[in-house]
Amino acid sequence: ILAVSCLRFHQYQEVLLALSLMLDQMRSMPVVLQLCGDEDSIQELNSARLLLKHSQDLKMPNVVLLSWTFFNSATLYSYEMFPEFNVQKLVYQAYLTLFPYKLGNLKGHPIRTVPDNSEPHTIVRKTWNGSISIDGPVWQFMIEFAKHINATLQLPIELHPERSFKLVQILDLVRNQTVDIAASLRPYSVNVQRSSTHIYGSPMMVGNWCMMLPTERVIGSHEALTRLMKSPWTWLILLLFYSVHRFLAQKTRLRSS
Repeated sequence: ILAVSCLRFHQYQEVLLALSLMLDQMRSMPVVLQLCGDEDSIQELNSARLLLKHSQDLKMPNVVLLSWTFFNSATLYSYEMFPEFNVQKLVYQAYLTLFPYKLGNLKGHPIRTVPDNSEPHTIVRKTWNGSISIDGPVWQFMIEFAKHINATLQLPIELHPERSFKLVQILDLVRNQTVDIAASLRPYSVNVQRSSTHIYGSPMMVGNWCMMLPTERVIGSHEALTRLMKSPWTWLILLLFYSVHRFLAQKTRLRSS
């Protein structure tokens, strides 16, 4: 947990921006802020709303703001991200979950996406009635992903079957916040803070497709022995071993006598 005590309201933008740069790829880290100033409850709530909204804009979901009278009133502020931004005024209790996981349920919030129309991963085509249909394994992955986190998919731009998006175009759509997650296998580049290094990656990789063959269930030792004893060949082999054993024993007895 990262804590900042006695935060002046007029400094919150600079402090939060500095925190976001420091955390860089760890912006989900829990952050506790404490206001420092003599404000009434209405002013404090307005200040909390501005500060927490700026935290959401900087992609810092786990920020809790303590009232400047926290040690007397136990008042703190948190915020809900979905389905829309909402500030919560809470009273601290021992059982209270300060940092709940907020990205597991988007409560129907739309995810803005666009298929890059790179066959066969995403396929944009027109149906017989003129409507647009989207297929492909990456698009199916996006549909299942949205279902998993209780979200919806939203297409912010008009699609054309004959148009595909290049890497630069996908990056521009993400930079200008037109798209949240692109339905694309185009590799993207992330610039590491205070460094000229770029990290390349892909949102999803599709390997070679193979047929899923059914496998037999695991058989226990008791069931395996029972099945083995039902075979006539098992009894024949046991009889053969017994005959050999009797023959060798008889031969040894004759030699000793």
